[in-house]
Amino acid sequence: MIFEDSIIKLITKVPEFGYSILKFERQPRKISNADSKFLYQLNITNHKKRLEVYYKSKKVYSLCFNPEIVQLELIDNEKNHILQRFIYMCITKRDRFKLKIVQYANINRLEFYLDSGELLEIILIPEIKIQKSLINYPFGIEETKRSKIQTLDFIWLKNEHMGILYINKNSQRFIINKENHIIKNILPKRNRYEFAIVITNDLQNRKNPLYYVKAYNTKLMGIFTEFNSSILSKSFLSLDYKVHIDVVNLWKRNNKTYIRLFNPNNKEEQVVLKGILINNPLYEVDFNYNIISKLNSNKFSMNPWEIKTLQF
Repeated sequence: MIFEDSIIKLITKVPEFGYSILKFERQPRKISNADSKFLYQLNITNHKKRLEVYYKSKKVYSLCFNPEIVQLELIDNEKNHILQRFIYMCITKRDRFKLKIVQYANINRLEFYLDSGELLEIILIPEIKIQKSLINYPFGIEETKRSKIQTLDFIWLKNEHMGILYINKNSQRFIINKENHIIKNILPKRNRYEFAIVITNDLQNRKNPLYYVKAYNTKLMGIFTEFNSSILSKSFLSLDYKVHIDVVNLWKRNNKTYIRLFNPNNKEEQVVLKGILINNPLYEVDFNYNIISKLNSNKFSMNPWEIKTLQF
């Protein structure tokens, strides 16, 4: 599936002093039940001042604002097999503004867009039990004990198995109530603000929070595709779809092909590379293209959060 804002990289054979023509066409696509599966549901509270968010039918958090919203109303709701978009009119005592919320089918992420310069804070109220809060320091992800913090790109409220990952884009300043774990994101004085919230579940899919940050910032819709075996065997290069490994880059240099992989998980993963390009030996190289080692097969392991560059 290719979206309108997708970035596509192709490796194709071009004859000497010749050219190749590549053509993309829109094709009608049959919509299945899986395509229409959205993970989040939204609800306005009875007093119309707060927005409740449900993940797989479980209430996980609520959102409100400072200055306080006196009237919250859904004015538009668009849904197709790719995305669902909500637009709310938010009225305060001093201002009114629109709040747009977008989610994609089968993607664990809600994206928020604000267009008000009057707001001072976004307030997130957890509706699940929270045991600790973690932030992304320049030297790594660690638990914070402070109430006033500044983080690079996210704050993560979590318990033993579940968490709320608040990914900030325009503002790095937060205030945390250490008793009830309510967080306030202090907004800059600008008219537009964007952020995203992801529900993490270590029991179902243990991933490093940086995976979700990168997916949000690059609009990543997916990292693997399940083809049938006959198509997969004829492909130039494929990654075993049973693992969650990111293909960071694929390029050619001096008649050699390179692929860079990243393991965004907090556990070791077994990787299998398949395809026509894997007939020759695989070599692991460093960032200066120096060979580190020769791989014995197309099956290898990657340590947690490891970046591996391969030459073939």
